[in-house]
This record gives sequence, C-alpha cells and structure tokens, in this order.
Amino acid sequence: MGDNGRPVIVAVVNEKGGVGKSTTSVSLADGLVRRGKSVLAIDLDAQMNLYEWLMPPKSTKPKTTIFTALRLAEPTDIAAAIVPTIVPGLDVVAGDRRLGVIENELSQFNRPLRRLRAILKESKAIGKYDYVLLDCAPSVGRLLLNSIVAADRLLIPCTASSMALKGVRKVLGSVDDLSSGEDAELTAVPPMRVLFTKFNPSTKISKAARKRVETKFGLTAYKTHIRTCIRAEEAPDFNESLMTYDPQGTTTLDYETFTEEFLNG
Repeated sequence: MGDNGRPVIVAVVNEKGGVGKSTTSVSLADGLVRRGKSVLAIDLDAQMNLYEWLMPPKSTKPKTTIFTALRLAEPTDIAAAIVPTIVPGLDVVAGDRRLGVIENELSQFNRPLRRLRAILKESKAIGKYDYVLLDCAPSVGRLLLNSIVAADRLLIPCTASSMALKGVRKVLGSVDDLSSGEDAELTAVPPMRVLFTKFNPSTKISKAARKRVETKFGLTAYKTHIRTCIRAEEAPDFNESLMTYDPQGTTTLDYETFTEEFLNG
C-alpha cells in the first residue's frame, strides 16, 4: 500500500501486443498475493485475456463491468464490478469487449483522460487493496492514456524485437505528451521500468535490446528477465496460474524472482 493509505496502482503497458502483458499481470498479482498482499486486477483490453484467464470455468459475468463503470451514461461505482478469481486473495474487475468503443464514451467528459483515476479515487472498495494492476490494451488511445494518468508506477514488458522496442518508445512519447504544457494531465512522471520477456540473454539481439533501453531510452530494466517455456503458454487454457500449473517451470521461477525484485523497488 502507498504512503497515502491507498493502493499502489501499477499500469502494465506497452503499445505493442504479444509482449506478455497479461501473463505479467497475472503472474505478478499471483506472486504478490502469495506474499500476503491484497491485489485487484483490472482488464482494460477489449480482448479480455486477463479476465477470462482468471475467472473460474462456467462462472457468471456480473452486469457491471469496467465499461459500465467508465462510461458517462451509466456512472457506476467500480465496486459492483469486482469479483473473486481462481487465485484466492486476488480479485478482478469484470472485463468487457465493448471497451473497443470506449473512446466515444470518454470524449463526453470535460477531462476524459482523468476518468479512470477519478473512479479509482472515489471508490471506497479500492482502499482495501495493497496493489491495483492495470492490464492495458496494446493501442494508443484515451483508455491507455487514462491508465498512465491513474498509475503510480509503469511496468513495461518488452521482448527484444524492434517492434516491441518501438512500443516502449511510444509509451515514453505518451508520458512526455501527458506531462507537457500548462494544462498537463501528469504533474509528476510515474517511475517506469522495463521487464524483458520471452528473453534469451545469450543472444546478440537481447543484449542490444537491453543496452538500447538503458542508454537510448534512459530507462532502467529489471535485472530479472523472463524466459519462455511451452507449459507457461498452456496455463490460461486450463484457467490456472503459472504457479499452480507449472510450479517448477522456467517462466514460473523467473516470475517468482521478478516479484521479489518488484517488491524491493
């Protein structure tokens, strides 16, 4: 929990898809819960990968979702959208495929980029959590910018590919835009760190990617990197966390190490 008695809000973001944002969100949330932290995950992607992964099979989706909580036509306390998950101690805000058209809804607000922050600030239910993890969509738009404005920390998963690195650069550009000008949405730039995923540190491209992030982008990368294994990719299909499905797998063990590093700053 933050110094102000409110949860620490972490936006998991990269404007490139396929870099492991949902896997990172679920695995970090699971690791934090097993270390005694209370965690709320919010799926801000219309694909709903995180929400569908975490929900028990044949569970009923609540009428209230992140979409209905955000939209002007149906102002709703986000507490009504919070449901338990397959991980004891981890809750999730119900996802919604209608997030794909949320841009039109947000445009009706005077300060459209502050809507998510306002909802999280106003909800008393949020106060019981130590961490809120925002699993962001890989696209540029008001919803992504809302996540950055609402966040206390930015966690940027990134592979060694040039396209993923361009996604990191776009995130930095968005942060710069939000913190510039007299009417800036960000009064302070949140701490940002990169987590390399699907990573092989012995390859030239991986070494070059880490160097580029730290020297050209001026960001700090976590010492921990996440390796890939097939069983980790299977876990969502069985509605199980990595720790439950493949407790000794390389990806699982890497996320365990990362969780410790994350908690230590």
